Amino acid sequence: MVNVKINSHNVDQVTLNFITKGSSTASLMSRETPLSNALDYTFCCDNLTVPMSGLPIFPKGTNEALLNIKRRITGVALVNLPNTEFNNVLTVSDAKLFYDTSSFIAEIALWANKFDKRRIAGGMNTANYDGPTIAAGANIDLLSVGIDATGRLRFKGSSDFWNRFVIQPTEYGKKLFNLDGVTNDSYISVTTVAGELLLNGLNDGGGNTVVGGNNATTTVGGSLPIYNNIDHRHELIVETFLSIPNQVEIRDNIQLSDRTVVRVPFLNEARATLSVVAGRLDGNLDLQTKSYVGRYPFVKKTDSQKNWLSLNTSYELRYFVFQLLCSYRYFDIATNTFKLRKESVPIDTNDFWELGLRFVSLI
Repeated sequence: MVNVKINSHNVDQVTLNFITKGSSTASLMSRETPLSNALDYTFCCDNLTVPMSGLPIFPKGTNEALLNIKRRITGVALVNLPNTEFNNVLTVSDAKLFYDTSSFIAEIALWANKFDKRRIAGGMNTANYDGPTIAAGANIDLLSVGIDATGRLRFKGSSDFWNRFVIQPTEYGKKLFNLDGVTNDSYISVTTVAGELLLNGLNDGGGNTVVGGNNATTTVGGSLPIYNNIDHRHELIVETFLSIPNQVEIRDNIQLSDRTVVRVPFLNEARATLSVVAGRLDGNLDLQTKSYVGRYPFVKKTDSQKNWLSLNTSYELRYFVFQLLCSYRYFDIATNTFKLRKESVPIDTNDFWELGLRFVSLI
């Protein structure tokens, strides 16, 4: 711990402000030594402002399927259940980037709605689907997806949906949406047998599909809120090559050298507002989540607490280098677990980030 007395006599204070365009590395080669060779210093990050255009909630380069809707056909082997006529796979890729949790939840709802409208518009005949024929454009509902007040993902399917379709989450999708508890034989399904609703009744015991037998709308979903899982951004980090005391970081059970000047976590704050009409919940939910957009001030000069580091030596210190990084969670398919990795923050050639450092001599 370092105690800093800012207003004492004979205390040297030096402020360095970096405005770096088109690169995640801020550097300075000074002709003169900004710091006194005869003094010892401690320093902190005084301000840090970063453009968020290069930091979506999923790491760039992610190209993974999450959910797929398949046809449910009685007697067909579970491993051979066919896809629907349309591409009803929910994926994450660079083709569409998301910068906040709310927009991605809206994308999931849109995915379900798109399936619902297209499938009803095309109709479902008995030759291709279990159950009686449903005429094209019939006034029915199939599937809607949303979240409850606690942030758990919910699949609301009518009997027409659960009797004719199943949802297949990938391993990544199961972990992301906390769907392990409702996934059986690799599918999310609803089966009614002798009046009892089963989530594990799809398999006849021999690996083949049984008839749905449903006659009511059923909602199933995840066991935990999805807010924390969806935003894969973990921390924003500034590292340095200055001579500072040894620091150790343990990441994924591996000991690493830590050159961090400041690290700021991404906070997954959410507020859900429920509507009450005549003393009853009307089912409407207003969700507000914290968004990191535009040029975001991760550290402000007015912040009451700063992380101070000792400088091992200031003698002839002319070269200053700082690296802007983001720590992302990513899903390791080989181990079916989430891990952490650090990436340089992409800065557009026409954009810039700001870093302010304050050096204070020790008495």
